[in-house]
Amino acid sequence: MAAAFGWGILTASSLVIGALVALRFRIGLRVIGLILAFGAGVLISAVAFDLVEEAIDNDTPVYAVRCGGKEHAIYGPSLDEEGGGSWGRATVAFFSIVNEQLASTAHRFYAINAGNDLGGMFLTAAEAEGAIGSLRRKTDWPYIPQNEHPWYGQDHDEE
Repeated sequence: MAAAFGWGILTASSLVIGALVALRFRIGLRVIGLILAFGAGVLISAVAFDLVEEAIDNDTPVYAVRCGGKEHAIYGPSLDEEGGGSWGRATVAFFSIVNEQLASTAHRFYAINAGNDLGGMFLTAAEAEGAIGSLRRKTDWPYIPQNEHPWYGQDHDEE
């Protein structure tokens, strides 16, 4: 019990240490933004850890995730793997799971860019439309991923 108490004090001390640093030093907006982005990622990971269950069948091999009574197939012999299909399905599953948790709010988790540059942003529908109206390149527009190979819901410029 003493060890648990010690770990609790150690983790809670980060709040006090952060407050003391903020009082002593002037922190730029960029650093604050990076800290908030990191914290949001940690929070999403913690929530996902509690809500999502992996379904792995090593004999087949099949990989899926379950959340809220839905199963999202990611990889399996019956699924198309052309063009990294499992990566696209994993992206769709991740954004779907987060957006299911946001169903009672005005915000949704929109994808920004794709592939190795994929990011996410919490926006209202009006904010997403505003971004679409102000960005020239369709590939920069926020979108909610769909299970449609090869673009998975991302608008793209025809070349």
